[in-house]
Amino acid sequence: MDGWFLITGATGGLGRAFCAACARRGFRLFLTDRSEEALDTLAGGLRHAYGISVRTASCDLATDAGRDALAEVVGHAGIRLSGMIHVAGIDAEGEFTSLSLGSLRAIMQVNMLSVAENIHQMLRFRQMDQPFRIINVASLAAFQPMPYKALYAATKRFLVQFSLGIREELLTSGVSVTVLCPCGMPTTPVCIAEIEAQGIAGRLTTMNPGTVAEYTLDKALRGKAIVVPGTLNRCVRFASDLLPATWTARWVRRQWSGALMKRCGTLRSPETGGAA
Repeated sequence: MDGWFLITGATGGLGRAFCAACARRGFRLFLTDRSEEALDTLAGGLRHAYGISVRTASCDLATDAGRDALAEVVGHAGIRLSGMIHVAGIDAEGEFTSLSLGSLRAIMQVNMLSVAENIHQMLRFRQMDQPFRIINVASLAAFQPMPYKALYAATKRFLVQFSLGIREELLTSGVSVTVLCPCGMPTTPVCIAEIEAQGIAGRLTTMNPGTVAEYTLDKALRGKAIVVPGTLNRCVRFASDLLPATWTARWVRRQWSGALMKRCGTLRSPETGGAA
């Protein structure tokens, strides 16, 4: 493939897994995240391990200036994209009223606005003679109301609806849109604590980020619309479609209250995007 793949949230656990999955297929990569140092380290490792071309740009997708800067850098670089993977996202656990306004805004800007703006901007730089692949990382939480993660789950629901909508709009233009809806992944100590706090249900639905990335990339390259890795997770998604939303919300509230809430943080960085 002659074009480049843009990956946001590249230095996080799932981001690094997608980088490796793309690199193994020989794709050239344009990586972005907030930390320039982490990006340089990741890029050097990918070049050494896979012999691919890698470019980086540190941008804060929670700000208008950061999102505009990313489009500017890609445009000035003169590269042509064959796809993009939106991993960057912010997760938050805790009561909605306990979150600061700054946190609320950041969650919505990174989880929703940055994805919509990036697609709108980056399609100008696509490799026109090749199919263009877009992967948006949502969450299994998108399929049910999530007390204590209400805003996070709602933003991920937006990604599902948005991805399916523009997929149909862009299909005749050679653009394929896939939305990934994973469950928990052990990418950070906070994620691991959350998984353990959910007991056997958390452990059974958890998947390795590398497995998720490889599986999703294979499905996206074949044009799959929605990807839910893991047989049990697909059963959970199916069950959530059958049960009344008020029932699932009540069950989730019980799961996330008490001991779980004591172990969860209140705001996680964009590198953890995609965790349920």
